[in-house]
Amino acid sequence: MLDLLAIALVSYLLGSIPFGIIAGRLGRGIDLRERGSGNTGATNSFRVLGWKLGSLVAAADIAKGYAAVSLVSHIHLGWSAVPPNQAAFIIATLAAVL
Repeated sequence: MLDLLAIALVSYLLGSIPFGIIAGRLGRGIDLRERGSGNTGATNSFRVLGWKLGSLVAAADIAKGYAAVSLVSHIHLGWSAVPPNQAAFIIATLAAVL
């Protein structure tokens, strides 16, 4: 149970990295939350920052979701089931999205 909580925490932290805000600040010097729809996701990044930075934000958002779930497959949790427990994948996915 403790390892599932650790997976949830790490996945949540990975998913909470605001790549839209980072790209807006570094790329254009603006706060993406104050422009367009106010969302920091890829769609608003495309609209406000342009297709180049928007593409980077989309790729980074996809990569952080993939990384959260991929980590589960590389961690040996002591379970006998191979591939790793499906509950761990579900928890990692939900935590990254939250």
